Order: sequence, then C-alpha cells, then structure tokens
Amino acid sequence: MLDNKLKRLSSRFTNKKYLPRVHFFVVMTGNADFSQLPEVDLQHTISLKEFLRFSDKGKFNEYFRPHPDSQVLNQDIPVFDELFLKGNTAPKALKIGGYTAVEEIFEHPKFVYKEYLASSEISKGTEALLRVWNFKKVQGNKAITPQGRAEIVSREREVLQFINHQNRDLYNHCLRSLTSFEKNEVTSQYSEVYELPPGHVRFNEFVGKYGQSFTQTDRLNLTKLLLAKFGDLHEIKIAHRDIAEHSLWLSPSKEIALSNFISAYHQPIGTVGDYRSSLSVGAVEVKEMLDGLKSTPFQQDVHALGLVAWHLLTAQRMSPKSLENIQNEMLSSGDWYADVLLDAVTGKFKDASAFFDALKRAEPQGESIPTFDDSELEAYRHPINHTRQFPDEGEFLVSTDDKEVYFSEGRLVKAWLNVGGKGDDSVSNFRVLYFFEALGQAGSSKSHLPATNS
Repeated sequence: MLDNKLKRLSSRFTNKKYLPRVHFFVVMTGNADFSQLPEVDLQHTISLKEFLRFSDKGKFNEYFRPHPDSQVLNQDIPVFDELFLKGNTAPKALKIGGYTAVEEIFEHPKFVYKEYLASSEISKGTEALLRVWNFKKVQGNKAITPQGRAEIVSREREVLQFINHQNRDLYNHCLRSLTSFEKNEVTSQYSEVYELPPGHVRFNEFVGKYGQSFTQTDRLNLTKLLLAKFGDLHEIKIAHRDIAEHSLWLSPSKEIALSNFISAYHQPIGTVGDYRSSLSVGAVEVKEMLDGLKSTPFQQDVHALGLVAWHLLTAQRMSPKSLENIQNEMLSSGDWYADVLLDAVTGKFKDASAFFDALKRAEPQGESIPTFDDSELEAYRHPINHTRQFPDEGEFLVSTDDKEVYFSEGRLVKAWLNVGGKGDDSVSNFRVLYFFEALGQAGSSKSHLPATNS
C-alpha cells in the first residue's frame, strides 16, 4: 500500500529515478524472546538494539545497500509529512470477532474504554457494540496483571449470568457479550463485542430523533417500561449504579435495553470495590436534591431513574445544562407526574418497584391512557375451550376459580381463567402480554387465550 502511495508522489522527490524503498520490521523491546518464531516472521523481526544500529550510516548502508544517488531523502521531508500527517493514510480498520468498527459513539470520561458502533462482516445490516479497553488508564495494581484485568472484565459477565438465571426476560433486554473469554488473553488493550438489539439507540439519540414525535402516552408507556425493567433488576438484588445516557438503549418500537453493568452492585458478591471510581462512568445525579441523604444502591438508582423519567416525559436530552434547573422545573410543573418524580429524586422510594407503583397510583384514572395497544394480544387469542383442546387425564393438580393445572397427553397444562379478554383492565392485559412474550423468548411452551372471557 505504501509503495503505491510513493509511486503517485514520484515526481515530487528530489531524485525521481530512485523511489524510496519500503522495508518493514517488528521491533521487540526488553527481554522478549522471539527465537522460536517461524522463519518467515524472523526475517522481519529484530530487537531494539539491532534496530538502533541502523542509526549508524555505515551499518545502514551495509544492510540495505541503497543506490548512492538515492541518498537524498532528507531533502524530501515535507513530502513525507504530507503523506503521513494530513490524513492521506487512513488508520487500519478495527476488526474484532467478525465485526468492524464503523463509528466511535462513546468514550469513558477517564479514558478507560471507548465504544464503537460496529457492523457484522457476515450478516449485512447486523450491528453490535464494540468496547475497547485501555487498562493503562485504570488506577491500581489490579489492572497491571492479566488475572486482575480478567476480574474486571468478567464481573459484568457474572452479573449478566446471574440475571439470566433469575429472570430470562430481563436478560433478553440487556446487551450481552459475544466475545469468548480467556483469562490469560485479557491484555492492556482488550476488546469485546456486545450484541445490540435491532433499531436500538442510546437515550439522547433516541430523544433527539423521536422524542417530539412521540405522544405523551407513548413517552409515559416507555417510562413505565423503563421502571418495570429496573423493578425486575432490583427484585433480584442488583443495583445498576451507572444509570445515564450511555447505559440506556431505546427503539422506536418502544423497547428498552440496558447495558454497562461494569460497576453494578450485586448483592451475592457485593460491590466492585475500590475500582468503582475508576470504572464507573457516573450515574446521572443532582446531589443538591439528595440533601445529604445516605441512600442505598437501590435508592441511588431510583434517584437517577427519576431524572431520566423527567427527561423522557418532557422529551429532553440529558446534559449538565438540562440538570441545572431541574429541581425548580419539577416544583413549578403542573403535570400530574411531577410530584412522583420529585419523590423519586429526593430518595422517598426504596427501589424501582416502589417508584413504579407510585407512578401508577398517581396516573389520572379519568383519562384514557392505555398501557399498551390491546390488539397486540390478538395473536394469542383463539376460539377454543381448553379442556376440549387438552382433555384432562384424571384429577386436577390445581383447581380454583382463577387457575387450573393438570396433565393432558403427557403435557402439563396451566390455565389462568378470566384473563386477557377484550376490554379487560389495560394494566392486567399488559401483564398478560408481557408474560406471553417472555414465554415466546424462552421458546418452551405453547400459549394462547380464548377469544372471549371464559
């Protein structure tokens, strides 16, 4: 590639008859032993000591044997400056695990890692999140050794696996690593690829693109869905502790995904410890509104969620400027949700579930604010009688006014009675849809509703 570039500049060199010759070497430093390299690699691998010998003109000429008339390149330094310093040589594309970095979309405030939007080399249109660690920027001894670096990288995987075992649906709404993990391979410059759900973009980009076009009902439903996800997270005793624009992904189809569990509080294994200050990006917060309150990790999440909810409901991007006057904006707001969000931000709720319940109680009942489109349940509604479709083989394992459980032709049948009907309470039907979607993602059962209540 460099040879071709030099040929295009041939007319500008002092000696036009003899173009610069290109030789390439890998220079090994310290006590690195490269004697066992294959012969083809050894030809281009030298020690730093050997490389420095080329600074002696006699030794240089003895090794490379340049033509006497070509030794005038010191007069052509401006040509080389133009070639290397003015963007004429593009950096090599960053490729990891079958994905190519397309655009840098986030940099850790302490430069601990960068994140890129990456495209699949195999599946056109498939995108992923590519994270490139720079452990030289992590303070402390742990980042120096492969074992210590592996502990830092593996922690997010441990949290995600715990979520997977406790709540599969929540796990399916988190960005998950696609990179195989070997402890001894975690170098100071380590890269990993995370699955990115189709159509999802980070919070601020979503608000910028869709915030104003979404109705108040749409924004409210997204807010409730966001709180429900964190309610599920808190229920299994995990606090995120890094809730901000960078860790929330939304889609125009009104879906939400969570990421960046690097500094999460995971009750079974505790906190990330002293390294949290280095690794955490920092949750969105307004310290003045906490008024010195000693809050739990779950209340810290609720504080951040209150601020996120305000920005989502008012279609604002999150930024230091948007937080400057947020307390006064909440206090002076006439919107029904303002008091609930103010309670969340000032530490009145123990966790996200309590926040969600308070928001639901405050929601005006006289207004028609559906939790979701009831037609989404139509795919599950069928004109059947479950006891005819699945005849029982004897005694019912459970038989109440609300539920029946029995065996039929080697299968376990569970029937929840009088749920999911047309015109039923929208909150109840939303929970039914949520349940069916979770079953569909698990892929292990057959689900449907009767066409009418029974």
